[in-house]
Amino acid sequence: MTHKCNQIFNCACGSKLWQSLLPKDFNPSCELNDQTEDNATESFIMHAINGGTILTMREGMNENVEAIGIKDGKICAAGSFEDVKKEFSDSVPKVEEIEGAATLIPAFIEPHVHIIPSAVINAGLDLSPFYGQQLRENVFPKDKYNFDWVKKVLTEKADNMTAGEGWILGHNMDPSLFSSGNKVINADKLDGISNSVPIYITNTSGHLAYINNAAIKVIDEHNISVEAENGSKKQKKVSTGKNGVLEELSEMVPVLKVLIETYDYENGKIKLQAKERIKQEFDKLFESAVSHGSTYMLDAALDEKQIEILKAYAKSSKSKVRIGGAYLIDSLDQLNTSIGSLGLPNSGDEDFNLSFLKLIADGSSQGLTGYQYTPYDCNENYEVFAHAEQSDFNEENEDKIKKLAEQNITGLFNYGYPIEFNGLMRIANNYGWPTMTHANGDHAIDRTLSAFKQAGITKNTIDQRRDRIEHCSLLSPSTMAEMEHLGISPSFTIGHVGYWGWNFKNTIIGQQRADQLDLCASAINNHGMRITLHSDYSVTPMGPLRYMEQAITRLMESAPNQNLEVLNPNERLTPFQALKAMTYDAAWQCHADKWVGSLEVGKCADFTILAESPLRYQNRKNMAYPAQGMRDIPVLKTFKGGKQVFVQPQESYLSNISWDNQNKALTFKYTGPKVSPPKGVEAKIWYQLQDENGDALTDKYTEPMNNVYFNRKVEICTESLSKFDSATKFYLVAGVFLQSKKADVIAASALIDKCCGTSEVNDKTSINKLQLMPSSGSISFEVPSDIQKPKNGTCWLFITDVNTNYGWDNGQVAPNLEGDGSTQGTSTDTGIYYCKNLTDELIESPIDLDSLDLELGKTYKVGICLGSNYRIAAYAVTQCVDKPQRINPIGTL
Repeated sequence: MTHKCNQIFNCACGSKLWQSLLPKDFNPSCELNDQTEDNATESFIMHAINGGTILTMREGMNENVEAIGIKDGKICAAGSFEDVKKEFSDSVPKVEEIEGAATLIPAFIEPHVHIIPSAVINAGLDLSPFYGQQLRENVFPKDKYNFDWVKKVLTEKADNMTAGEGWILGHNMDPSLFSSGNKVINADKLDGISNSVPIYITNTSGHLAYINNAAIKVIDEHNISVEAENGSKKQKKVSTGKNGVLEELSEMVPVLKVLIETYDYENGKIKLQAKERIKQEFDKLFESAVSHGSTYMLDAALDEKQIEILKAYAKSSKSKVRIGGAYLIDSLDQLNTSIGSLGLPNSGDEDFNLSFLKLIADGSSQGLTGYQYTPYDCNENYEVFAHAEQSDFNEENEDKIKKLAEQNITGLFNYGYPIEFNGLMRIANNYGWPTMTHANGDHAIDRTLSAFKQAGITKNTIDQRRDRIEHCSLLSPSTMAEMEHLGISPSFTIGHVGYWGWNFKNTIIGQQRADQLDLCASAINNHGMRITLHSDYSVTPMGPLRYMEQAITRLMESAPNQNLEVLNPNERLTPFQALKAMTYDAAWQCHADKWVGSLEVGKCADFTILAESPLRYQNRKNMAYPAQGMRDIPVLKTFKGGKQVFVQPQESYLSNISWDNQNKALTFKYTGPKVSPPKGVEAKIWYQLQDENGDALTDKYTEPMNNVYFNRKVEICTESLSKFDSATKFYLVAGVFLQSKKADVIAASALIDKCCGTSEVNDKTSINKLQLMPSSGSISFEVPSDIQKPKNGTCWLFITDVNTNYGWDNGQVAPNLEGDGSTQGTSTDTGIYYCKNLTDELIESPIDLDSLDLELGKTYKVGICLGSNYRIAAYAVTQCVDKPQRINPIGTL
């Protein structure tokens, strides 16, 4: 394989593959977010009590206040509680309390994401190396991330499909992070998965795609059909590459279009189920952002269609996030054609603002297309070139010498140079447009800085322009000095250090160049730059706390056996520097600082509440790396413009239910508290269709809980067909599933009308009333009306520290709960203050709690687990009081 540029961007973030997947009639104003409740803006006060913290980041400082006031979606006051109350002289505001370890901070900012391309491609099967915020292999040590794992995932999907039924799209496979096995993939290799179901896999680099022989057959039939229709008229055939390996978009896009038109369209229109999947992925993406504490996202590569879609979403009253953007320029001709119609930069508002022009100078370093002076240390299959001593250059080592001749990959540059690239920068500057330029390799960065200089950009305009270099991977002291001189700031894909650092060091570029990756501390401390950290989503997962952790620790997470090794420790940030990069400085860099980034009077009331302050967080398991695990600090709530757009789920329920009776296709959303199972076990849900008597109509299906939305064609059991055909209604039941236990405890259920395909009754698991006193208490909870005593496993009630994740993955030791005792474990060794076996008392709510030993004034979490001690189905948070309260204070955080 040779890397080449065919006037198409050679990196994932510039790829236009998504355009083939987006339905032509996709209407953002009615498609997106139509199930979200519209919370009215309220006037209220956030008040820190009993150790709670409100951190404003005013003027970029570590400033704490006792209270902030919110009116009409804006911050109206910040300071002491008494002073803030004076701003509400004409009304009695609601007061929400922040207490204990809980910390309120400005909402995070995602300074570089790709919203629509990510949402569309996510409708396929996830083959990435990530599981949540972790490398998959670090969560499931026995499941090595390699082609065997990819094969297993695809085989499970293919086995549930029949020939002609559909095709499989797998996305974000990353051979650079395969920990073992052969990294060469082609059609013959994919035929080991299925020779009847077409398979199409995208490589995360954006360079390659792979198809099997079943897909090749579909393409061949398409070519024959087109030739027959056009007779002697010549038509360009769709290429299937070399043995199913598709190089660049010129080969990738046509194949994708044929597969979509063959399987996802009917009579010229996209099938409802395919459209529904894409719509759900948009909802999931925005929900993921706010669940990680972000309310502002800057999309780093927009075109006219994306601007239309995202602007319509951001302007809707139900939008969960604000959106900034950069308009992508792929050529000098395109810039000359479009620059006049774009209007003025930064003429938008707090909802949507187009801030930059985007240039993509090179590709990705892990994809071997970042433009470098010195060739990469490996070939395209990530085989390292052996270092040869002078004495080795003899006839006996002929093969070795021949292989060394192949070490010539230096990446590529996407524009004509110097005339076209410098011209782009000059025109952008002449029209007043700031630029954000994608540049990974050291050669690409130097060319970018030269173009800035040629365009006349200097540090004098830094506050007006705020020009950026994106990713900015391989830096040197001289490069950073030039950036400082020109007023250019970097935005780092910090996952290059955390996720790929070990592979860069040992396979891709070697130790010396790996030490040049993401020089965060030098940029701030030595050159006074205002930096940001980003995900480049979906290149890496969204999660600002994870970016902070990786910038503070610089631990290389892909090291074998999870060995802890730091990449260039001198470049580690302090916790405050990392937080500032994700809030105050991110707002400045994104031209959004007049709206967000700090909690100051007149700015938008965008903030998030964390269970613990990232500035005080300590990894108690390993104090050598105190910030390790920061990514797991729970986000309790997120507010945008004074509206709550996220609250950590505290109950289990079903929603967004749709039933297609003709195709027996089910769509629904499962919401429940975060489950933290033992290492190596994946948290899943199980679900099943049942009749009104509770008898099974289908087998039990299981899906990863992280999916949130679920789509499946179900198969009615043969013995239940007549019963199902005659019924007008049936139940969807669901619960938490772990592979080590059988599934039989229902956490949520919904009664579905078969004809209209919607739900009439929805039963959930929740805690309704809760009272805790030092030695006693009471709890009232709701479970589905058809719940039964489990045949497998047990059900439990717990009282724990407010920050404890059920499953004890943050250092606590899970107690043995299978014994006879109703209470066991202490706060010192397990984090559990009380536990009670509820297996025989599931429907006997309310329940009195005796023999407690709790601390007056302390806040506790009380949870219900159905089926095992890991299967959390509902929880509530309350404070221990000295006497029964008339008003129940559940959920004060």
